[in-house]
Amino acid sequence: MENRIKYKVEDYRFLDEFYKQKIRQIHIVGEYANMMTKDYQQALQFVNDYFQMDYQKFIHKYFAGEREKEIELNMTPAKYHQLFDGLSESQRKIIEDNTSKYIVVSAAPGSGKTKVLTSRIAYLVQNGVKPREIREVVYQAMPYVGFNYVIDLLPIMNEVFENNDIKLPLDAQATTTQEDRKEKGRQYMEDVFGKGAVENMYQTCPKGQEHIIDFQ
Repeated sequence: MENRIKYKVEDYRFLDEFYKQKIRQIHIVGEYANMMTKDYQQALQFVNDYFQMDYQKFIHKYFAGEREKEIELNMTPAKYHQLFDGLSESQRKIIEDNTSKYIVVSAAPGSGKTKVLTSRIAYLVQNGVKPREIREVVYQAMPYVGFNYVIDLLPIMNEVFENNDIKLPLDAQATTTQEDRKEKGRQYMEDVFGKGAVENMYQTCPKGQEHIIDFQ
């Protein structure tokens, strides 16, 4: 019997709003800190208004116009402009997309592919995606886009990591060594397919192709 609860997008709506509010609060605290360095009395008024005014009126007073959008960002305005200034609306949509399972981009030479890739990786880092997860996606893309494209992307990825104070090289994630990878690989296949099925693969494998099973 299946006892696992299957959550829907709607179930995460309140959690999403909770995190959005946390992001707004970080910007508000940052604004207070900036005021403290410039005008102490204004900073006190800012705090007083925060606790006494209607929240929306407070936002309209201190974060009017474009600034109201800035407090929705999970990065500083300076970092946002660094990533997105000079990009087209189509490029922005690609970089900020966090719902599509697949994104296919057709781009001509000189259309800004490197800038989009750089900004996309930086956006993922800023949104909490782990660097090793980004690296793994890049490595796994090799069979689909080709060795040369991945090699070209590696220095771009590493430059973004360094610009975001991520220490290189990244920690190794390997769970095997050259000495035990064959043994552990076979054990993994047996866990997935069953020992009998794996033994049958070896027994029926055409002569001279045993290394293909070992490689898997």
